[in-house]
Parts: sequence; C-alpha cells; structure tokens
Amino acid sequence: MGPAVRVLLGGFGLFTFLAPWELLVRPGHPFELAELPFWLVSLGALAVGLPMLAGEILGLAREIVVDFDRRLVVETTRGDFGLRFCRALRFADVVAVEMVENDWSDGPSTWEVVARIAGARRAWSIHTFSGRQAAEALRDDLATRIAAG
Repeated sequence: MGPAVRVLLGGFGLFTFLAPWELLVRPGHPFELAELPFWLVSLGALAVGLPMLAGEILGLAREIVVDFDRRLVVETTRGDFGLRFCRALRFADVVAVEMVENDWSDGPSTWEVVARIAGARRAWSIHTFSGRQAAEALRDDLATRIAAG
C-alpha cells in the first residue's frame, strides 16, 4: 500500500470520528435512552473508521510467490511494526489455476489469475492484469508448471 493511499485511508478514518464527537462527546450528555439513535450512528461511524485507521497505521502489503524449486505457493503479508504472516501450500493442494474477468462498472475490465485451493473458501489471487493475453499466458504457464511438478 503506497503512502498516498495510506494518507487517504487515515484521513477518511479520522473523518468518521466527527459523528461521535459532535453527537456524543461535545454535548457532554450521559447515556440516555432518547439518545439511542445518536449512539447507533456513532457506533456505525466507528465501525467504518476504525478499520480504515488500522489499515493506515499497519499498511499491510500482500505478496504471493510460487516457488517451483520447493513446490510451494507462499502467501506473505507484511506490515509496519514488524508484522508478518506467512502461509505455504504444497502444489498438491492447488486444485486449479484459473483466470477471472473483473468487469468493472466505472472502468475497463481487469483479469485476475487465481489459484483454487483444496478446502479453502475462496481462491488466492496471484496477479491482476489489465490485458487478457498476459493473464492467459501466466495462467497457462502456472497451470502447466504446477501440473508437471
């Protein structure tokens, strides 16, 4: 995640704190049943803003590496403050390598190469392309090399 995206995420996350501030903190009222709608609006704003702030502070970046020597698909998630998560799967756990078209309403379509994993609820996104031919080439290459390995 780039610095501009992180700054925007943090700004939007801080912006959502205005609703609780204006509705609950600044007036200085104790909790009353008549203010229940204000509490619900404030909780909704915080439910949106806190994950944005967490994303801005942690700045998680995800990377998937296909290691043909060790016959593994490794997903690494890194963040600031030394956060790091790794998951590795054997090639035998990869059920299929597919290409998915993402047809966006507000821009051109993109093509995503995904790996379907046995027992997983959703596929792992390997790479996203703006052109169909590049996605097909990577899909075919990965499928051939994983099947041969």
